[in-house]
Amino acid sequence: MAAGSRRVLIAGASAGIGAALVRALASRGDTVFACARRAEALRAVTKGDTVARSRACDVGDEAQVRALLDWISAEAAALDAVIFC
Repeated sequence: MAAGSRRVLIAGASAGIGAALVRALASRGDTVFACARRAEALRAVTKGDTVARSRACDVGDEAQVRALLDWISAEAAALDAVIFC
């Protein structure tokens, strides 16, 4: 699959490697869905959803994960990759 055509979910995207991946993948044109527990930090990484789409989610909470996947399903037919940071 060519760069710029992937749909990627990055969990733990509010700082560190996760935040760097959001920026790197989005800059090459991939569709990035980002989640993290810290909503304010996540919104800073995604620049208010202009760089990537974001949603606060604690992946340890099943209800929040289900809501995250419902949201992604409404936006994209499928994901090409899921990255946990």
